[in-house]
This record gives sequence, C-alpha cells and structure tokens, in this order.
Amino acid sequence: MPEAAGRDLLEAYRTAKEEASIARAAFLDLDADYRVFRTASVTAHEDLKKRLALEREATDAETRRLKRALLKARSPGLGVGIFATPDGEVKFGAGLVWRF
Repeated sequence: MPEAAGRDLLEAYRTAKEEASIARAAFLDLDADYRVFRTASVTAHEDLKKRLALEREATDAETRRLKRALLKARSPGLGVGIFATPDGEVKFGAGLVWRF
C-alpha cells in the first residue's frame, strides 16, 4: 500500500472515530434530556391524577349535599295556622304540609 493511501486511510479512520464520539455525546445528551422530560411528565401526570381525584371527591360531596337538600325541600313538614271563620270564630289548626 502506498504511503499516501495509508495516510488517507488513517485520516478517514480518525474522522470516523471523531464523528462517532460526537454522535455518542449527542446521544447521551439527548438521553439525559429525555429522562428529565419523562420524569417531569410522570410527576405532572401523577399531580394531575391527584387533583382530578380531589375534584371528583368535591363534586361527589356537593352532589350528595344537593340531593339531601332537594329531599328535605320535597319532604312534608308540619304546619300550624290560625283561621277566622265567616261568623267570626277563631280556629287553630295543625297538620302536614307538602311543598310542590
């Protein structure tokens, strides 16, 4: 092999080795960035799940409260009244009252 061809081959080898080293460093940087991103994404996802669970619990509690209030509003109650008859008599009355 001529000396010039050997030098060209050695230069090509060094260039390829340098490019491989640069590519490896770029890959490691990209991998580190990916790991940071994945950790942040998983943490954000877990936080979102917790917030949604709390929101669901609050909504369920509010729904139960409103249902109880509606049942209470529709339930019968006691009523007391004073009535005057056409002939001037005063009467007292008590009974169950339903709301519509």
